[in-house]
Amino acid sequence: MVDSNKNGEKERIEYISKIFYSVSNLKRFKIVLELKKGPKNVKQLEDLTESYQGALSRSLKILRMADIVYCEKYYKDARKNYYGLTEKFLNDPISKLILEDFPKIEFRRYS
Repeated sequence: MVDSNKNGEKERIEYISKIFYSVSNLKRFKIVLELKKGPKNVKQLEDLTESYQGALSRSLKILRMADIVYCEKYYKDARKNYYGLTEKFLNDPISKLILEDFPKIEFRRYS
């Protein structure tokens, strides 16, 4: 018999690793920080993150697969998908670290 607590712990570890993998890319991290301010469409995200549509679509797919971002079509704004942060992500303690603490850290590039 498998211990249900161990299964829950394994699922939690997998979810956390998906989150960290997803935000380990600077462009995806910027997307998450922009979506913290509220839902955005692809054009808005392109402008804010200085990404072209193909790269942005790939990034959004990775963030959706990690259950960080959701996609919703607004009928008032025909043919535009809006993206926002999922409740699951926002309610997770890891999101505080990513949305509030990480942006305060000064990252330096070494050549």
